[in-house]
Parts: sequence; C-alpha cells; structure tokens
Amino acid sequence: MLVDEPSRRREVSAETLARAMLERIERHDVYRALETTTPELALADARRVDAARAQKSPLPLDGLPIVVKDNVDVGGVRCGVGSKLFANRVAECDATVVRLLREAGAIVLGKTCLHEFAFGATSISILGACRNPWDPSRIAGGSSGGSGIAVAADFAVGALGTDTGGSVRLPAALCGIVGLRPTHGAVSNHGVQPLSPSFDTVGPMARSAADASALFAIMRRYDPDDPWSAKAPPHATISGDGLRGLRIAVLEPFFFEGIDPQIDGLIRAAIATLSELGARIVEFELAGVAEAYRAVTEMARAEATAVYEPYLDDPAVEMSDGVRERFALGRKLTGVGFANALRVMMRWRRELAHVFESSADLLLTPGVSRPTFPIEGTRNLEATEILTRMTYPWSFAGVPAICVPCGFRDDGMPVGFQLIAAPWREDLLFAAAERYQSVTSWHRARPKLAEAVSASGVK
Repeated sequence: MLVDEPSRRREVSAETLARAMLERIERHDVYRALETTTPELALADARRVDAARAQKSPLPLDGLPIVVKDNVDVGGVRCGVGSKLFANRVAECDATVVRLLREAGAIVLGKTCLHEFAFGATSISILGACRNPWDPSRIAGGSSGGSGIAVAADFAVGALGTDTGGSVRLPAALCGIVGLRPTHGAVSNHGVQPLSPSFDTVGPMARSAADASALFAIMRRYDPDDPWSAKAPPHATISGDGLRGLRIAVLEPFFFEGIDPQIDGLIRAAIATLSELGARIVEFELAGVAEAYRAVTEMARAEATAVYEPYLDDPAVEMSDGVRERFALGRKLTGVGFANALRVMMRWRRELAHVFESSADLLLTPGVSRPTFPIEGTRNLEATEILTRMTYPWSFAGVPAICVPCGFRDDGMPVGFQLIAAPWREDLLFAAAERYQSVTSWHRARPKLAEAVSASGVK
C-alpha cells in the first residue's frame, strides 16, 4: 500500500493521496475513529505540499496524512473533547503542535474520537464506543482510541494523541501500532484541552517508528505560550544508533504480575529479538513502583477534577457515570494527600534518574498485560486501573516511553511492548524501535475492514 513507505507515498500527488484516504474513511469507518473529516482543509494542505514539490523544495513531512485527536485545536473545526459540554465549541486557531506539523507538510484529514474529556482508558463514553478494528466487539484503548484505530485501519499514516497516564501508549498496544509519550514539556500543550497539566503530553502515533520519529522531530519545540514547555538539553538528538551495546532492563516483578500467558510469551520473544540485535538484557526490580502507581493515580484524578470542578455540580452538564465516578474520587484527595503525592513523585524521579545513570539505558515492560476488554460489560474505572498499571508510573516520572507492536494473541488481538528512557532520550527509543521493526513485520499487519455500507453488525 502507498502508506507503507515515504518513497511510495510520493508515487502520487499529495492531493491524490489525500482524496484516496478521505474516501477510505468514508467507506470503512464503522469503528468511530473519526469525529469529523476536514476535506477542504486536507486538500488545501495537500496542494501546498504539491506546490512545494513542483518547486523542488519539498516540505519536511512532504504530505504525510494525519488525524488529530479531538481535544487538540484545529482552527475553524469543532473541538468537542469527547463530551456534550464542548459540543458547540469551534477552535479559533491551530494548536501549536498542529501549526508546526501543517507548516512542515502534514495533511490534516480530520479529528478523531476519544474517551470523554480524555479521562479514561476504554474510549467508551456518553457519545458511544470506539471499536477496535481487529475485533469491533472490543475496546480500542483510550483515551486516544480514535487515533489508534485511524492508524491501524490506514485512515491516516500518522495521528496525534494525548497521553496523560497512558492515552497514546494504550491504544497503540491494543491496535497494533507505535505510540510515543514524549518527555513532559517537550511538545507544546498550547491549544490542547487540559486534563492533568502536571502529566499532559501530546504524542505521535504511526505504524512505523520511523514515521512517528519524523512527526516528533517537528513537534518537539519549546513554546513560550505553554507554561509547561521546557527546552531540550543540547545533547538530546534524534539518532539511528540501533541496539548494539544498549542496556535494556526488563522490569520484574510488578509489571509481569498476573500477565496473560500468551502476552508474556510474545513479550519474551520480543526481548529475545532485541538481544539478538545486540542489546544487553538484564532483569531488574525497581523499588517504589507500587507506591508511585498509587500516588499518580490520586494526583492525576485530583488535577482533572480541578480542571472540571465548575461543571461537576451543574445538573445541566451531561457526563457518563464512569467519568463522574472518577471525578468523585478526585474530590476525595485532601491538600495533605496531594502534598504527600508530590513527595512520592520527587522520590520516584530521583530513583529513576539513578537507574538510568548506573544500570540501564532503557527499561522494558509489556504495553498491556491483559487480553483486550470487550466493550459490553466493561466498566471504565476498573478497566482503566488495570490498563494504566503499565503506563502511569512513567507519566509520574515525566520520562518518554514508546509502545511497539510485537505479535498477536490466538484471538487475533495485537500485543505490544513498552520501552522507557531517561528524560529527553527519545532518540534511544526511536533507535531501538526502528531497529526492532527492521527485522519484524508486526507493524505491517492489517485488520480486515468492514464496509460502512454493508451489514457489518457494527453499530
């Protein structure tokens, strides 16, 4: 398919590719991946790319088609944040990250569905459920469920998600694609609806680590309009150093407790491949991880509750029971409890800094440890607590983490592993992921799509 490699995408004009992908979305999106398409914007972006090609000055992303999670502003387009509260809000201008990508030659095809307020890991909300294209009866992960579906179904080459506690990495794991949570502050949150500002990030999603890396290279910018934005140290660069000699610590036992045997086997096979490629694999037990997981759970809920506090007692504001339940828990954290969580966070960050300085270049965990939840009968709170066990601790630390596909269970559902690096070392994550993908083909597997006009049984 033309979406596989950048060189193949150039076999047709950017406008032709954009039209083809918009048609594909219209034909196949019975999964609730897209909240809305933006054909006029996409074709304008594509014509700008084609004009640059004609002048023999191609733009850096050269027509890479993307979709944008619907809590990230695209100028002139409704930004509903997966809720009824923002149903009529139209963004005045592009979020900083969207502006940077469009200027670099990305083509925005539309806005993707998400979990309500980006506050859940299932993407089942008051507006409906995002359905996994590998099995529409199962969740796609959240909160960036629509973005994960869009990439897996080839509705776009890349996608923007947001990741507060795992909202890029979990859909990546459950949909069989690559998803990066950047270092906190590396990508601007200006023009992005906040949830928990201490942990909110915007991250790229794509089939290949190479495409995700290309997106991130444009996205990573200091932005004075974002108070959480930070300047990268001079040594942090995107590189292709590969795996030889890299120390990868497999984190036992917390992240492998209760793991599904098939998922465990696929993760162990991926570890063996990394070793064959030259990585030095060590088993490692990380102190304080359980305490960190409990503290970040409380702190993130409390911050989210603070963002939406003005609306929580308004009977006119409709919210799903699962989201209200999480807000109610957020209200229970006292000021003393929040201060204690901050102390745990600082201890956790010091612990990880020591590990990266002395013992490992990368850490490895499963992307998820349980089979994909069915949509029917799944409660947001319970599923989120189980899924985020793999991802919350790294959000708490503010460090970058990437999820990479590594196979399929017998039921046909994707499995991924997660790599974690020290702050600003996304270059190591991409180098490892690209090298792994150079000898595996899991990221090229595609679900059999339903026809939107057929009796597919997907509602």
